[in-house]
Amino acid sequence: MKARVCENCSAPLKTEMRKPTSGQVVLVCDHCGSEYDVVVEKGDSAAPQQVDRVRLRQILTDHFNMDELRALCFDLGIDAEDLAHHQGPKSALTRDLVTYCERRLITPALIQAAYRVCPQAPWDE
Repeated sequence: MKARVCENCSAPLKTEMRKPTSGQVVLVCDHCGSEYDVVVEKGDSAAPQQVDRVRLRQILTDHFNMDELRALCFDLGIDAEDLAHHQGPKSALTRDLVTYCERRLITPALIQAAYRVCPQAPWDE
């Protein structure tokens, strides 16, 4: 998912989960409230729908560097500086990113974005 701006007012869009049971993700403009459905790109269908939070944190820690983690944040519309340990160790940043996504019900979007970058990680173990 690429970072996007609102077609109506050019404000940044944030990711929001509307229906956690269906996994439908929409991008929402904080400024004017416009909503945009996220189109699932080819290859995303192979991404796991759910990953245990411990496994997800471990995959992000083991298979992503700090720049890639910040890029994931950017792609999801998350300001990495909003995460408590954005300048700390990688393990703390990944923990904060997973819990941030859980609180906002956007973990499926994090899993899809991470899977697109690193499909060879042990997602299904």
